[in-house]
Amino acid sequence: MARKTLKPGEIAPVFQVTLDDGSVLDASTILGHQPMILYFYPKDETYGCTREACAFRDSWEIFSHAGIYVLGVSADPPSLHTRFRQNHSLPFRLASDPEGHLRALYGVDGGWLPRRVTFAIGPDGRIRSVFESQIDIRGHIESAKKALLLTSGPEGS
Repeated sequence: MARKTLKPGEIAPVFQVTLDDGSVLDASTILGHQPMILYFYPKDETYGCTREACAFRDSWEIFSHAGIYVLGVSADPPSLHTRFRQNHSLPFRLASDPEGHLRALYGVDGGWLPRRVTFAIGPDGRIRSVFESQIDIRGHIESAKKALLLTSGPEGS
């Protein structure tokens, strides 16, 4: 049985995940210390996923100046993530979740098409917003901006 998607106000679970360069990210070094955007997407180099990644890239200066760590997650292997990052000049990291453990931890597993869900997590480690849409790409970026840049409470949007 799939876990329910985490909600605003809940503590974001800590995890370890392999990044596009083959290194392992221990999220305990980020969660509870700095804000984070954790976005789950279906597949590298597909139309919607490329648009989404490029939209996060285009907002990178705003996010990086605010000290926000951005991490994209899909089931693709690190080698494909590396090529995807290079092809689109993505300044943030991509994580490989081939067995869906991270998706399950955040409750975004299930279905024939992997869900597109963005979590904005505050520096206190609490989820401030959750945005899900397969087609409203700008909504993912705007929701994260609103939750992490325009509000100070744990509820976000």
